[in-house]
Parts: sequence; structure tokens; C-alpha cells
Amino acid sequence: MERRGGLLIFFLSLMAGCAVLWAKGTAAGTQVSNQVLIRYALPGSSQEYNLSSNTESFLVDRVVDVRIDWNDADSVEVGPGEPDRVLSFLVSNLGNGEDNMTLSYEHNDSASFHPPVENVRIYLDSDGDGQFDPAQDALADRLTLPSDGNVTIFLLADMPAAPDANLSYEKLTVRSESNATAGAEDPGAVDVAVRRGEDTDQGIYRMRDYRLVSEKSMEILSPDGKLHTGSVVRYTLVVAIEGGAGRFDDVVVSDEIPEGTEYRPGSMTLDGAGLSDARDGDAGALLHDPERIRVELGVLEQSSPGRTERNVTFEVRVK
Repeated sequence: MERRGGLLIFFLSLMAGCAVLWAKGTAAGTQVSNQVLIRYALPGSSQEYNLSSNTESFLVDRVVDVRIDWNDADSVEVGPGEPDRVLSFLVSNLGNGEDNMTLSYEHNDSASFHPPVENVRIYLDSDGDGQFDPAQDALADRLTLPSDGNVTIFLLADMPAAPDANLSYEKLTVRSESNATAGAEDPGAVDVAVRRGEDTDQGIYRMRDYRLVSEKSMEILSPDGKLHTGSVVRYTLVVAIEGGAGRFDDVVVSDEIPEGTEYRPGSMTLDGAGLSDARDGDAGALLHDPERIRVELGVLEQSSPGRTERNVTFEVRVK
């Protein structure tokens, strides 16, 4: 029975050594040592003896494994000519040691409109908040990540004024600067095994099929139809969403009172309804320095293709 117990201990000891060897994520350079302990007894004796083997050791090799994933929940909606539109990516170091990496951008031409390549930029999320902020985040073409570390990367691009497609596919690649160790395995050295030294993912810009437009017109209200001292002019500002279904938030109209004229108090309207000049509960106000009207339209949206507009009017008198 004692001999069986000794063999069991011997087997479990070997299994324990194997468990350490194959433990996922063991840090590169960790020394793994194993020594077998054998317990036995001599015939006719109740005394137990122990016998230890020599110790075998090795250093855990470094595994290189980099990954990049597009972060946005869906394609990023953009409009013609819009600057600094952001795609978000997550770069991860899945290896078991610190890794230096380089970042590179490539446009996928397949059925895709093309942002001007000269102004495509890559930023590191320096403050770690997951939101692009040009005052906080830094331009980057390389980075260093610890084992199991990750960081958000932003790809910024300007949109073409006249896109020739609805979608644009932008690829970001991360490459480890580490190379695999050549030759046979050396148990006494931290060799390098490259599992995934490079990875690529692509984000998508989607050109919206609706747009915000603005139109301004004027009407002379004086009986003689002439523009001179005392003449009254009414300005009409039309702000419209047109094209497909969509919405714009926080739409605000602001228009300075032209030099050589003075605002006619109480003349501001929104869709035909009068607005007060004071900063009170309605959407309009007359502001100063410089003197200007300001009307908050809020959300401008439509649920089906067409045109949805709001109209702002105000009047001035020629001095």
C-alpha cells in the first residue's frame, strides 16, 4: 500500500509540473522548476524514507500575439466635405510579454469612396476615456503595450466633397516589432515564438443620403420699393433637411444684424410664430457684441425621403 502511495505521489508531482508548463499567460522569462519526490519503505520496516530527484528548470518563452478590432458599433455616418471624422479601434497585446508595435493605414478601394489620403491621421487615446479629444490625444504610429494590455486607437479622415460611392472601407494594421528566435529551443533562454505578429481590421464610413441646407432671402417692405434711410427689409432664413430619412441635433440659427441697419424690435419669428427678443423660454433671442439674432431649432428630422424645413424671419431698418 505504501508503495502505491509513493507511485501516486510521483505521478501527481509530474502532473503538477506539466500544469505549470502549460499555464496560459505565464509571463515570459518565468523560471519553471520541477523536482520529483519519492517516498518509500524497506521490507519489514515501518520507517519511511524520501528520495529527491535532480531539479529540472527552464525559462518560459515569450509568445508574440497582437490583435486589432474595429470598435464602433456600426458604420460611422458622414457627410460630403466633413472634416476629422473618427473611426475607433482597439489594439491588444495577447502575448505574455511587453511588445512594441507599429501602426499603419491603408484604404480599401473596393466599391469605396476615398478620403483624401494626405490628411488621414492615427491618434492614441492618451487619456483612456474612449472618446477622441484633439487636446488630450496624441498622434501615433507606434506604441508599447504590456502583456494583456490594450488601448484605443482613433483613425481620423476628411470626407471628399463629391463622393462617388456610399461606403468607404479603411484598414488599420498593427505589427509587432519582435521576430521569432531562430534555431532549436534553448530551455535556459527566453526564446520568442510568434503566434500572430500582425493583424488587420477595417472600419466603415457610410455617406448619409440626407443633408442640411440653408437658404437666405430678403424682401423690401417700404412702399416705394427702394432701399434708403428708413426703408424696412425682412430677411427669411430657411433651414431644411432634405434627401433620405435622418436627423440633425442641436440646430441653431445665428445671423448678425448688417452694418448700416438696425434691428426692428419684436420682428423675429419662427415658422410664422412671433419670438420675443429677450433670453427667456422661447427659441429666439437678440444678442449683442456683435448684435445678432439667435434661434434654437433643436432637432431637425424626417422619417421618410423628402424635405423638412423651418423658417426664421426678422426685420431691419436702414439707418
